[in-house]
Amino acid sequence: MISMGKNLSNLRETHNKIIRELAPVNEVGTLLTVKHFLMKAGPLSQILLLLLLAVFGNGCSATASETPGRIVPTEQINKFVTPKQASELIQKNKGNTNFVVIDDREPTAYKSGHITNAINVPYGTDFSSRIGQLDKNKVYLVYCPTGCGKTSKIMKELGFKEVYEIQGGLRAWISQGLPVE
Repeated sequence: MISMGKNLSNLRETHNKIIRELAPVNEVGTLLTVKHFLMKAGPLSQILLLLLLAVFGNGCSATASETPGRIVPTEQINKFVTPKQASELIQKNKGNTNFVVIDDREPTAYKSGHITNAINVPYGTDFSSRIGQLDKNKVYLVYCPTGCGKTSKIMKELGFKEVYEIQGGLRAWISQGLPVE
């Protein structure tokens, strides 16, 4: 037992030494990026870091929008935003052809009122194939009646780089007094 404790202590000291030597830090000594560290670190250091992560864990758990066992690229963004944040995102991207708002409700619901410039891609049996034809590198803001997360989940699984979903859907948007056309 003493030997194992000493080995763990040596492992921690080695890990700290590697980080001090290879990883960039800001003015207060905080590690800037793990990606940079991994790019500069040799194979042995990378294995050591992975071993430490496996031993100590990172405390993360899957969210409702993640598929268990599926590895999602770290550069992928897929998250809920409040109606206010969604409105700010729309304003910030006015005129940006790489920003798309998607309404996934049925066409009759879409025609009765939707967010300005939203395109209608109704959720249904062939939804994955239809949505999969869109450019995965654009930024998407999606919404449904209640913000259930199905659309953003499918888009994440299909490899879309940046997807935001309005928390609470169109109902929350309208309840905040935000405009529909």
